[in-house]
Amino acid sequence: MAIVVSEEGEKKIDIVNLTIWLFLLIVVGITAYFIFFKKPELVDVASPSSYRNIDPLAQVTLNPEEVVNSPDFQSLKQYVPLLSPASVGRSNPFLIP
Repeated sequence: MAIVVSEEGEKKIDIVNLTIWLFLLIVVGITAYFIFFKKPELVDVASPSSYRNIDPLAQVTLNPEEVVNSPDFQSLKQYVPLLSPASVGRSNPFLIP
């Protein structure tokens, strides 16, 4: 049987526990600083010069009827066959067969 020589009211401070709590407190403090107080640096995004000449594309009007009725569109061929509708199952799936 071990004999413990300490008073009941006396609390022993362990250096390892103190170090861990201090480290956690510092991590929480740094995290709170970066989340709530630090202003993010704004990055200037410079678009390439080739992107600046796309303004004429905004004025282009697209007429779908003109596209569908054009000879180029009509000359396109469909290489994928149309699918026939398959049976989808019973009319009432909750009925016991």
